Amino acid sequence: MVPRSAAVKRSRRAESGRGLLAREGRARGNGFGLSPAFWARFVENHWRRRPLILKRPFSVPLATGADILRGIVNARAQFRADDLKTPLKFFVEQALLQAEVQHHLPAARDSTLEDYVARVTSKLRGRPFGLIVTEYPPFDAQTWLRLREFLRPLYARIGIPGNPTQTGLFLGTYARTPFGVHKDLHDTFIFMIEGRKKFRTWPAEFFREEQDMTRSLHYRSFLDRATTLDAEAGDVLYWPSSYWHVAEPRSSSTRWRNWTRAWGPRRSETFFPSIRIGCRRAPTRCLGSSRTPQRL
Repeated sequence: MVPRSAAVKRSRRAESGRGLLAREGRARGNGFGLSPAFWARFVENHWRRRPLILKRPFSVPLATGADILRGIVNARAQFRADDLKTPLKFFVEQALLQAEVQHHLPAARDSTLEDYVARVTSKLRGRPFGLIVTEYPPFDAQTWLRLREFLRPLYARIGIPGNPTQTGLFLGTYARTPFGVHKDLHDTFIFMIEGRKKFRTWPAEFFREEQDMTRSLHYRSFLDRATTLDAEAGDVLYWPSSYWHVAEPRSSSTRWRNWTRAWGPRRSETFFPSIRIGCRRAPTRCLGSSRTPQRL
């Protein structure tokens, strides 16, 4: 499937994507590996430089709601056996839950993700929540193998990172990232599983010239100078570790990414599962960034 035109927007107009890169940014058949030509251009133009969004590059979903539910149930089983060793966190609004966590995880009576979210939302009387599994691969082998297929050509070009790749699952009913505007230690790929979400991003140097916005939720006055990546189910996003960012879910969604995403302080009736993959960089390899995004 050829990715459709991406909804990558910036306040002043986003740069149009290059036709060749758009054609190359697709997987063959039912696979999850993109072409060597795509990765060559990606490394040259985007890796550790600027954000990118690929519109539905895969012909089949990376994961389904049923896959995610099974993965979380597997994580719950380990959590019950040894909660100190399970990379699982549950937040209510902006607070990390320290006790009775198991009562807020999927149970046998939850036949779908929607059932689970409805039950927990009722239990919390409508307060938004977020569930993060920061090391998801041990609980979902199929998805991890697909992610490995996706990353292999990239690592063939840049080398295997000295620090491990981290893959996190994020699901919740948050309205925006609860800990506000921030940067990560990892270059990040986001895989949207369901729904829609906006990611507001700014290059590293932007807030050096403005007030300190670390972990702030008061960023509205800077939206006219943000680069906005408008993602839908099936899209893949990338941004460098140097970029500030904050997420704003727009509808019921699920995503995967190479690190961790969160939930918001306002009541929301939607849920957002996603996967994130984080490729951690060595500080000496940071190349800086550009404010011009690419859309495909």
